[in-house]
Amino acid sequence: MNMQGPEVEGKDFFTKQTYIEAISEAHEVSPEEEISLMREALEEKGTLLSLSKEIVKIRAKKDLNKLIKETFSKLFYFYHCTIAIVNEDKKTFRAFLLDPDSRIKIHEKYQHLITQPIVLHNGFDDRVLNSDVPLIIDFDALGETDKIPWHVRIMRESGIMEVVGAALSMDQERFASIWFYSDRKNNFTQRDLWLIAGIATLISPAIANIIAGEQVEKKIREADALLFISDAIASVNNRNDLLDVFNKSLKKLFYFTHSMILTLSEDGQQLSPLILDPDSISRHDPDYQHIASGWLAVNDEFLDRILSSKDPFIFDVLAEAGKEGSPDCLQLNLRTGVKQIMCVTLRRSDQQPLGILALYNDTINGFSENYRALIKGISYHLSTAISKILYLEDISRRDEENRILLEISNELVAVKEKNDILKIISVSLKKYFNYTDSHIVIYNTSARTYKTYIFHARDQVLESQEFQAMIRTEIPENEEIIDYSHQPIIVNVDDLVDSEFQWGQQIHQMGISEYIRVKLTDGDQIIGLFMLLSEQKNAFAQSKSLLQKISFQFSKAIANLIANEKIASQLEQINRYKQQLEEEKLYLQQEVSAGLTYDDIVGFGTEMQKVFGLLSQVSFANSTVLILGETGTGKELVARALHNSSSRKNKLMVKVNCAALPANLIESELFGHEKGSFTGATERRIGKFELANHGTLFLDEIGEMPLDLQVKLLRAIQEKEIERVGGTAVIKTDVRIIAATNRNLQQEVEAGWFRRDLYYRINVFPITLPPLRDRKDDIPALAAHFIKKYARNTGKKITSISAGAMQQLMAYNWPGNVRELEHLIERSVLMNSNGILRQMHLPDIASQQKDYSASLHIKTYQENERDYIIDILNRCDGRIYGRGGAAELLDLNISTLNSKIKKLGIRKGKTRYKK
Repeated sequence: MNMQGPEVEGKDFFTKQTYIEAISEAHEVSPEEEISLMREALEEKGTLLSLSKEIVKIRAKKDLNKLIKETFSKLFYFYHCTIAIVNEDKKTFRAFLLDPDSRIKIHEKYQHLITQPIVLHNGFDDRVLNSDVPLIIDFDALGETDKIPWHVRIMRESGIMEVVGAALSMDQERFASIWFYSDRKNNFTQRDLWLIAGIATLISPAIANIIAGEQVEKKIREADALLFISDAIASVNNRNDLLDVFNKSLKKLFYFTHSMILTLSEDGQQLSPLILDPDSISRHDPDYQHIASGWLAVNDEFLDRILSSKDPFIFDVLAEAGKEGSPDCLQLNLRTGVKQIMCVTLRRSDQQPLGILALYNDTINGFSENYRALIKGISYHLSTAISKILYLEDISRRDEENRILLEISNELVAVKEKNDILKIISVSLKKYFNYTDSHIVIYNTSARTYKTYIFHARDQVLESQEFQAMIRTEIPENEEIIDYSHQPIIVNVDDLVDSEFQWGQQIHQMGISEYIRVKLTDGDQIIGLFMLLSEQKNAFAQSKSLLQKISFQFSKAIANLIANEKIASQLEQINRYKQQLEEEKLYLQQEVSAGLTYDDIVGFGTEMQKVFGLLSQVSFANSTVLILGETGTGKELVARALHNSSSRKNKLMVKVNCAALPANLIESELFGHEKGSFTGATERRIGKFELANHGTLFLDEIGEMPLDLQVKLLRAIQEKEIERVGGTAVIKTDVRIIAATNRNLQQEVEAGWFRRDLYYRINVFPITLPPLRDRKDDIPALAAHFIKKYARNTGKKITSISAGAMQQLMAYNWPGNVRELEHLIERSVLMNSNGILRQMHLPDIASQQKDYSASLHIKTYQENERDYIIDILNRCDGRIYGRGGAAELLDLNISTLNSKIKKLGIRKGKTRYKK
């Protein structure tokens, strides 16, 4: 780098030494050269004297620029001229005068050159200021070193090859410099340097006066601007008005890229943005919205320094962002080109912090001391305006909250059931809160757990098995979700992922980022929790106060709803008990009319003694009993004897004849049905299982029960719970089962007509009743018992039976067993007019014997096949095709089976196929 001045430095060319003397001292010249130099010196002296007269007239920059272009350019060649002045900080300088025709204007960084302060101590500008004589800078000699200041690079990139700089001083202080640029090599001569030195001396007072005048004008403008800004700030009523003041007024006073105002939370622990500048250079960063809409913790060291400072706080973003634990917002600013930030704490009238004003700059040293003073001057007015805005917003917010509360209250007053609450949550609340799902859990005092009461979720969440499992899970009160604070709690779900809190992990899988919970209480009693869940973060920061107020109304509505449900449940229970009592009354009346008692079991023979022995062993147990025997052997009497001898004797024994009911009504008969569950179900009806609760259920002719009902019966017996037809509620039952059948169930199981698992379940304690033909020793006692019974019922005085009649009874085979004997006695009593039964109206014994002999003949193959097909058809209720149909069970094609039915002459009677 070639930086040089006149060969003789530190001399005053106007008073101490002439130009000729200076040259002569440095060089030996001839007399002719000396005379020529003297002439030049006189000419230049005259030129400078003439310039001084012009310089005196200068009052403004335009006059100075005109003088440079029209007069200086005639003295020596230069491409353009600039003047730079030192800033108040003595560390930077700025452009004061620039040639409007300079080719530098087309450079991409020209605006930075004319608007941004430049570091003074850069090895170029400071050397010129410290020099007593002008210095020449040869740009070619600079090389490509990185130490070249950026503003010098701009000059070289614009075609400048050489520049002369001279210091300007006033009252012993060097306050500025003047620069002459050339696009030629070796352009400036010793004479040019002498002239530039003289020009610098002459022009310094004029420039000082212009600067002083501009400073006065600037102070006037700043005062006017401050007055205008103060008036403008005083008139703002909302955030947008305040932002306009900043963007339209404050940016006229000094340069900054954008601004932000943050306010402290009520507890003084967090800062949140109040005003965001739409012109922010950071707004396109993907993290901008997340950070700008979030909260900053005040206990952060960086923010604490700002809030504790009484003066505007200016810091370098690069330096601060490099410190450990720096806020994320600084990293964002660094990425988006912010280099310097000036922050001033806004304070209330009591000097307590209200918030922070932040101004951003994309240059270093962009905020001068004057700017600091200016910002500090308006900070009081700004604080007042912000307090006013917050106060007006608070009033508006309270009015809006009251309006919302009134609207929600009016809706909650009309709540009658859960669906009404669900509608409010899914529609009305979504107008005011940003959430995707909601959850209300109620507290179970006895179990000390929380369980789902009402939920609203997205369709994809509702379809999730994990969600369905979650809402069925009861949460212990010591889980992390439970908090006894009455204030709403905002929870970051990310913090729950690595915890043992399963509920938190599940909602994280649902895509939830944050949820807010608030306690529901009725006086001092805990009702439950109300939760809103959101996929977005910072969704509820502004909603805590309103949600808490709404929670009070929800608490009352939920409490009333739970109370109403409890009352409805109690009324339903009362009605159920009433209905059950009515059913029991009707059933007891039917049982009384049947006249069945334990005394009706008569038997003294060996076979019956075995039966009585079995009854004594199982009567007091709750075991399931299976009574086997032919039709008419007294299975129901034995079942009643078992019940009356058990611990359940004070409750009902309910009888269901499985063979007497149509297949489509057996389920309703056993389990009951809800109103409208099927055609004809005009009201709710409780089933026999409910009616027999804590008592005994007698399933007579269980072998006739259809296969599909056998499955449901097995579940009811095993699980001890049922569901009404058309209902969803599970009803617990405590019923002892006594089953009876005249079929061989083991053979039925092998043939596939009876479920094996149900057979094993009811065949716990089998009791087989002997047919009357195997216990004829009991016929006299039975006959005497029935004569006494029906003589009393008919009012006849019949006391005995003749020997001949008894001989007839003993000789008869009794295919109808005890029931046939009873009916025969009843008929004989009705037809007898004497005191002794002498004639029994028995079927013809010869005919009976003939029929008996006929029954011994061997059936043909076709007869066996016909009877077998009829059995199958009856088991399938006449269904030939379809699942469980006769064709499937017989493993025949439908057409083959139909052909056999036609060929074998099988016909259906009223309800069943008859052999």
